Formats: sequence, structure tokens, C-alpha cells
Amino acid sequence: TWKHKSSMKPVYASAGIPTARCHKVSTAEAARVFLDEIGGYPVIAKPDVGVGAANTYKIEDDAGFEAFFAEKPEVPHVMEEFVEAAVLLMDEPMGALDSFTRADLQDKLLEIRSSNHATMILVTHDVDEAIYLSDRIVIMTPRPGKISEVMEVNLPHPRDRGGVEFTNLRREILDRFHLASAKPQPEYFI
Repeated sequence: TWKHKSSMKPVYASAGIPTARCHKVSTAEAARVFLDEIGGYPVIAKPDVGVGAANTYKIEDDAGFEAFFAEKPEVPHVMEEFVEAAVLLMDEPMGALDSFTRADLQDKLLEIRSSNHATMILVTHDVDEAIYLSDRIVIMTPRPGKISEVMEVNLPHPRDRGGVEFTNLRREILDRFHLASAKPQPEYFI
């Protein structure tokens, strides 16, 4: 299921997104085998189920390894190789914002990506946001969530939200969801 971090690795791989090698660990012995496989420390250990960084550990040496297994709660954990990289992973970060604040933050996000050449993975249900920020859009099916299609966004930056190419791409994506022909509903009635 999508609650398990370990089950997300194949999804990323099928979209062409490189990921750190990982292994579900329940014992120190299994973790040592994984350490040998990847060439040693550092590694990251975190609960297989859950969100955020709660109970996430960076293990840099044998002392940290022993401390982790001495304290590890009895829940499944994944251990993955530590990769030094600029990656920004966001899950609906602007979903609750008004449109003006959202647009401003989207521009700031593009500045951050441009200045430090970070890889961004953004989960959004906002088609315009996906087009505006992304070089590649991964469209997923509803339950169970599987990759339906990967689309390249070949529009130059800065992108014009009202431009013909942007609008055409929006319609193409909405067609994939069978939403392009839906009549817009008015927000206000007088």
C-alpha cells in the first residue's frame, strides 16, 4: 500500500526517478547485510509506515548503529543508503493557500531550484501548478494508485499561465482525466 515507504521505491523507479537503495530491516543482522551491500555508513533508518521525519535516524558509525537497535520501536523500519544530494520532496505544500500566495510561493520555489539546482518531487492535484513547476508530470490512476503516464513539459521558463502552449497542455492533461469537456460550474449565484 501507499502507506509503506518501501512500496514507493518501485513506483519512483517506474517513473524513471532514481532512488536510494533500501531494505526493510527488523534485525541488526539484516541491517548488517544491507550495510555490507551498500558499502557501509552513513545510512538512514525510518519507520516503514508514517509521514514526516518522526523517528528518522541518520546512522554514521557502529555506535549509532548499536544505539538505534537498542532504542528501535517494534515497528517495521526501512534502512536506506544516505545520498548527498539536493532533493526537495513536497506533498501538497500549497494546497491550503489562496491563489495569490500560492503563485508567489511557486515563483520562490522556482528561484530555489534554479539557484541550487535541486531536484524537486512535487505531489499536487492542481494541474496548473504541475505544469508551471514541472519538467515532467507523472499522472497516477485512482485506487490503487499506479502510474498511468509520464508526460514531459517542454515549455520554456518563465512559463506564461495564460499562454496558448500552457493552455493546450492543461487541456491535454484534463483530457487524460476525462475532465476537459466538463462544464465549469459557477462559484457564485446572484
